[in-house]
Amino acid sequence: MKKLFFLTFLLTLLLPISKIHAESVPEDVYDYLSGKPFVIANSTIENLSFTDNNNTTGTQMYNHYTISFENPIDISGYSSYSVGGIYGAGVAIIFNYDNGTSNTTVAGGSGGYTTLDLKGVKKITLARTGTEGSPGFLYDLKVFVKKTPTPVLNPTLDVTIEKEKVGLGQEFTAGVSLKNVKDIYAEDFEIKYDNQHLQYLGFEEVAGYKVYNTPTDLNGTLRFIVASKGEDYGINKDTVILKLKFKAKAIGTAVVDSTKARIADTEQEYDLEKENCLEDSIIIEATDVNKSGEFTLVDLAIDARYFKYLAADVDPVKYNAQQAGDEYVNDDDLLYIVDQILSNSNYLPNS
Repeated sequence: MKKLFFLTFLLTLLLPISKIHAESVPEDVYDYLSGKPFVIANSTIENLSFTDNNNTTGTQMYNHYTISFENPIDISGYSSYSVGGIYGAGVAIIFNYDNGTSNTTVAGGSGGYTTLDLKGVKKITLARTGTEGSPGFLYDLKVFVKKTPTPVLNPTLDVTIEKEKVGLGQEFTAGVSLKNVKDIYAEDFEIKYDNQHLQYLGFEEVAGYKVYNTPTDLNGTLRFIVASKGEDYGINKDTVILKLKFKAKAIGTAVVDSTKARIADTEQEYDLEKENCLEDSIIIEATDVNKSGEFTLVDLAIDARYFKYLAADVDPVKYNAQQAGDEYVNDDDLLYIVDQILSNSNYLPNS
């Protein structure tokens, strides 16, 4: 009778950290121990019988068993299935913390879920309770931790122009990228560009992604249907899927805008919110010598006049004397100006 009273008293001391009644397993937790082996204390002998999700394989608690965690875990609950030994011997579950303290509960026989609130557990130890008679068996132990919240994705199609400014007549590239997505393999999107300031030169495919339609330029609007080339190119992070090539044809600020988009994983497709179809802009400046906006014979004449001058000394407010080569006005500059004159469709020779 004294022995029974002592065991009852002991179990009462061991239970303060948990709710005693069984509960259903919450949806926001998972079994952290599943498939992870305990080892016999002070050895490397492993035992998977506690964490194999099988209530028919167990171990009689003649030894202490431990499992340690590289990083401390926060435990939200546990469940266990055990059978007591002679004289009420059971199985203690000891939760050890980094600071050397611990909390202890006793393995139950039903396998029901019990809520815990333990922060920073570094190790779990399994041991028998009671010192007389045969120890009990432990068949199953589950320790539950919170699931990592799935981030709320906000799919975005972005346009990025690396250059802030470009000279009139110069070419540049705009990258089209998909962001904040998971396992996306196909995209259908529209791009609008400022055709008053820009000339569309075409597109450049990115390795792993292919344009499967024939984009037609409809007064500054382009449609692209792009797909990944294999599972290695499923999009799960910020990824450039296409590059667009333009030439600056008029002074001012030009915009390249992704106006609408639809994306698809292997199960369904999604339309992007309008505010998540982004744009970028670029400033187009006059780069000819007299800043008129195009290269003509006058530009050649100016640099010819200041031949061998330090370009910075040639009234920089009025002129762009530096066109090519080093910091002096020389043959490199004049040759470059002539090349630009010959490529200027508005400049016609004397007829």
